[in-house]
Amino acid sequence: MIAKQRENAMPFDPKKPVQTRDGYPARILATDVQDSHPIVAAVTRDDGKEIIRSYCSDGHYLSTVGTSVCDLVNIPERCVRWVNLYRGALYPSKEEARFSRGSGCIAAVEVTFIEGEGLDG
Repeated sequence: MIAKQRENAMPFDPKKPVQTRDGYPARILATDVQDSHPIVAAVTRDDGKEIIRSYCSDGHYLSTVGTSVCDLVNIPERCVRWVNLYRGALYPSKEEARFSRGSGCIAAVEVTFIEGEGLDG
C-alpha cells in the first residue's frame, strides 16, 4: 500500500493521481456520471483485484459521514526544487537557479519535499 495521506492536507483534484484515505491505489474511471456521486473509480484490493466504487465530487465515499477510510485523496507529490539561500525563492531546475543567481549568493541547494507536508498546524 502507498503511505497514508494526512487529512485535510490539500483540496481533492480528480485529475491528479489518487488513492483511498487508508492508502489503497485507485484510478478514476469517470468524473461525469449524472448522479450525486459523479466520480467512478477502481480501487485495488490487497489481492490485486479491483472493486468499483462511486464517489462525491470532493472524493468522499459517503456524503452523509465526515471522513471515511474509503474516501479518495490525492497521492502526495514529491517535489524537487532549487533555492538560492540568500533569496529564499524556489526554482524548478538547477539551471534556473544559476540563471537567477546574483552577487552575494552563498549556495544553491536542491530541496525535496512532499506537497502539503508540514502544513497541519
